[in-house]
Amino acid sequence: IDLSYDVEGDGIPFASWKGRKEAFFEPGEHTVSLQVEDSNGNKSDWFSKTITITNETVYSPVEFEMHYAKPQSFVKLTDAQLRQYFRNSAKMDVSSELLLQRRLLVSDSPETIVEHGTLYRDWVNGDGRLYAYHINGMDEDVQFAIVATNDGPVPVTIETTRQGEVYPSSYVQLIGYQASVDFLVGDVSKPVLTLQPGESVAYAMLPKLKKGQGINLMYDIKTSGRVQFTFAAAKPGASAAEMAANTKELPYNMHVRGTFTMSDIRMTADAGGTKQPVRFTIGDNVDDVYIRGYDVFRQEFVVNYGNFGVMYNIRVHHPGKAAIVLLARGGSYKGPLKVNGELMLAPASGVLTPLDGVFLLHRTAGDEPYIDIEFTPAAGSNLPLDFIFYPLSDGKSD
Repeated sequence: IDLSYDVEGDGIPFASWKGRKEAFFEPGEHTVSLQVEDSNGNKSDWFSKTITITNETVYSPVEFEMHYAKPQSFVKLTDAQLRQYFRNSAKMDVSSELLLQRRLLVSDSPETIVEHGTLYRDWVNGDGRLYAYHINGMDEDVQFAIVATNDGPVPVTIETTRQGEVYPSSYVQLIGYQASVDFLVGDVSKPVLTLQPGESVAYAMLPKLKKGQGINLMYDIKTSGRVQFTFAAAKPGASAAEMAANTKELPYNMHVRGTFTMSDIRMTADAGGTKQPVRFTIGDNVDDVYIRGYDVFRQEFVVNYGNFGVMYNIRVHHPGKAAIVLLARGGSYKGPLKVNGELMLAPASGVLTPLDGVFLLHRTAGDEPYIDIEFTPAAGSNLPLDFIFYPLSDGKSD
């Protein structure tokens, strides 16, 4: 505890410590020293205090971090045994069920645009979600747009109920991260759009993409009738009608493209009071199976690898007293999520990697009946992810 003061009332803006630690894990005598300096450069003598640490273990280094590290910070995994401990911990019994019959249109192939044309096209009638992730690989600018066409005999409306969009950027992971943040926040800026019979209108038209720039868009919509949506890569200046009429279907290139009947998934689990570390996995196609759909361009059934564009609503019953941490098991990851309605950035700066350890999201008090997690996989990041519930003791190590 620093109780230093300045006799002239000048304040002490600078402090230098030696031997100070948040916790000590080696028994014996430890000396902690402090020197302070005022704004005029006057320094105190070093003041030292020697403390004795007994041989009684209260927490291991990792247990201490789980109990006392700041939320939304890293907890380092310092040895292979801990990694093995997490890997062999009991998985939760997770069940998935359809939450909303919302039609999901995904345009992510060709992910890199190398020619003008139509990236994808299909229709929505009622609740829908439009998802697009593309990068300009051409030496010239590209105008990306989502064009809505009313091919029916009566006027139709398009209401946007949720949106996430990011303007063209060269930072791939930032694109998916920011679009996911906006989507989770849930703000809507688009007005209700009315389409007359036969009319084509640019539903989404962002600034043109320069070479190497990308975009990520997510929109939840509700239409009063059938509307055809065209994901277009056009020359700057092309009209909505020209983009809708373009019949050149750009070729598939191993990324996700298609129409999916499932876009929102509810997952429930029981942590059993978290007596030992328990975990569940997102995006591994084993515990969390990828949704299936249909690519109308190729006329074949497809898989949404990574479940991009899917919203997860996860409820974990009986969490007990636990630290909830996130492990980026598949590689680098950067994305937002909500825990009990509170928005969290994982991480706020930089990225998560398996070498960083785990990322501390939240601690439970022990009396909560359940914990809710809301999450969507961020484009440009890698899956799978592990959510781990780590039990918190009352101050005695196992």
